Amino acid sequence: MEAVLYFNKSVQDAAWSSTPPLPSRNLDTHLPKHIFDKIIKKRRIRKRWQTTRDPVAKKPLNHANRQLKHILEKDRNDAFHNYLTGLDTTASSDYSLWKVTRRLKRPINVSLPK
Repeated sequence: MEAVLYFNKSVQDAAWSSTPPLPSRNLDTHLPKHIFDKIIKKRRIRKRWQTTRDPVAKKPLNHANRQLKHILEKDRNDAFHNYLTGLDTTASSDYSLWKVTRRLKRPINVSLPK
């Protein structure tokens, strides 16, 4: 019995020592707190609808989905606008405006499935 326990412990120790630890997930995103609050609210409404499947609960879920979609779209547009206004054509910014322009003007290569 002790030999089996020793063998199991040896195998587990070897597995733990040879397995690299998982990198921690960075949950910090660029979204502000009011958007996170909207996401949490939408998830609560969705949970209520999924447990009951009540058509009356579906209307607030649709409203929360639409509202969150518009808020996220506005945040994304604002972030892109701030990024574009920060671009510059000088050497001190490493010609960031021209690099972005070149990247946008390149054709998009799509690899089709075979």
